[in-house]
Amino acid sequence: MAHRSFSSPSRGQTRFWAAASLITLPLSLIVFASIGLTALSSFALGVLATLLVLALNVFIEGSLWVSREQWSEVFENPEASLRLAMIAGALLLIVESAALFYIVAAPGSDELLLQLIQQRQCIDPQGVFIDVCRALGGAL
Repeated sequence: MAHRSFSSPSRGQTRFWAAASLITLPLSLIVFASIGLTALSSFALGVLATLLVLALNVFIEGSLWVSREQWSEVFENPEASLRLAMIAGALLLIVESAALFYIVAAPGSDELLLQLIQQRQCIDPQGVFIDVCRALGGAL
């Protein structure tokens, strides 16, 4: 059985660290928000979790995944930014479509949106939100 040195991880290992570091923040946000933490606390803990994954990458492999030669080739490719923009746009379209579908199809989504408006705008209502907050105060 061949033994790998820490300085030469395989492509699979490098891809693992890339995926792990990129997915840690959104997963952390979901987990921390679901246990009741505020958005700011969830974000801060998500950033710390991402930094922990990156530190583990350096500790285990000897360097960050993004500094590997295969990634510099990818980022130097002139078509890389176009591909990245297309993938990001497609993912954003999927997320937006799912959110719109939820708003239209879910029976309780209108109440959730009204509660969100009330929580955000009715702390210190200004302008048109004064009337909106009065109406929401009695309705919710």
